[in-house]
Amino acid sequence: MKFSNLTISTFFSFILIAIIVSGCTQKEVENGTGSVLTWMKEHARPIKTIDPNSSNEDLSPLIDIVGNARVVCLGDSRHDAHEQYVLKHRIIRFLVEEMGFSLLALEESFPDSDVINDFILKGDGDPEDALNKMGAWYIWNTEEIVALVEWMRDYNGDPNTGRKIKFYGIDITNPLPALQSTLSYLEQVDKEYFVTMNGERAGLDLFRARFWGQIMQKYYSIPPRDVDSLTNLYDGMLSRFQNKRAEYIKNSSQQRFEWINQQLVTVRQAHELFTKGVRATFQEAGDVREKAMVDNIKWILNHNTDRRLIVWAHNFHVARDSLDLNIPNRPPTKGMVPMAHYLSNEIGEDVVTIGFSFYESDYREPLPPTQTDMIDAYFSRVGHSIFMIDLRSAPKDGPVYEWLNRKQKMRGEGGVAEFVPANAYDAFIFIRKITHTIPTQSAILRFETLQ
Repeated sequence: MKFSNLTISTFFSFILIAIIVSGCTQKEVENGTGSVLTWMKEHARPIKTIDPNSSNEDLSPLIDIVGNARVVCLGDSRHDAHEQYVLKHRIIRFLVEEMGFSLLALEESFPDSDVINDFILKGDGDPEDALNKMGAWYIWNTEEIVALVEWMRDYNGDPNTGRKIKFYGIDITNPLPALQSTLSYLEQVDKEYFVTMNGERAGLDLFRARFWGQIMQKYYSIPPRDVDSLTNLYDGMLSRFQNKRAEYIKNSSQQRFEWINQQLVTVRQAHELFTKGVRATFQEAGDVREKAMVDNIKWILNHNTDRRLIVWAHNFHVARDSLDLNIPNRPPTKGMVPMAHYLSNEIGEDVVTIGFSFYESDYREPLPPTQTDMIDAYFSRVGHSIFMIDLRSAPKDGPVYEWLNRKQKMRGEGGVAEFVPANAYDAFIFIRKITHTIPTQSAILRFETLQ
């Protein structure tokens, strides 16, 4: 039988199309990554919807992923991803209602949690106003977080609810309310010492700012000796708290003492963060912050000994392993050690980390393109627009094991991270397309004051 050139050309075209449609290029077959995609397709568990009010059957794989861990860390690709925020709301509801979690900690400053905790426990006030009073970050004052806070308030207000949800912050970037609370407490329990702590000397004016970057600029502008004086001051305050612990508790309560003492700890941590920011490297300053968040998580766990905790923070904080980061307008970071790595060293298998990934977006600002060898690109070819996958279900040798145990790239916060997936996360949740979160009106007005 004779074949024309056109027939032969058509034949090879069909072969090429078949290879492409199979989701596996010849190069991938040769280097084994085709097996990775096959494994992903076999183990991905589709999520039907991000709607928090939907039924929970499709979230049931979380039962095995989380298991008996006391802490589950939920990441996000960006702090403004609507779909990831809404799905995390849904997951939080599942963890609370189906798995007994009753603590939620947000990547927000520790002293700012009071106002939200009061709202969800007492039902007083307006959630948007409460979120607007949270200090250093503007990313939480969104319609998505308002909906989550309102649900927590409604859940706690239900007479059939057993254990109420409590809310905390774990960050240190807004030390002003913590220092104010500390000074007010000293006025109550140690007035003589309080008199020596006038506002300027204690650093109140230094911390008065609308955004943490403004505090950093103030640290650049003050003489080094004044920075050292503040270091000595805060160390002295912490020592006095410990030396007069019994007296302070007698004049207030143990619960109040513990709460204010930890707020003072966060003031000292924040001071170290800003000091490192002007005297050391970006990465060294960041390490102070990662370790401080771990200290605050440990404090939360130690003061809620029979409760399970959900931690909401960025992917780059909830990774168990070191990251190499390349983010626009920031110094490149090689070997950044995330909060969850330190936390895992402290509590081991009692923490589970879940990262989030996306493929496309409609953001106005340019995002780095998804390269074909990125984790995000592999997930995009699995065949589900939303799914979760347990990395621990991977084989212990072969191409899949090798791929998961060498550095891979993934996008986040307008940049790209490199890390070893099997070391960094227990599971991933993929949402194909993300759009921008919806800021509240008060958030828009507040942000405009920075311009």
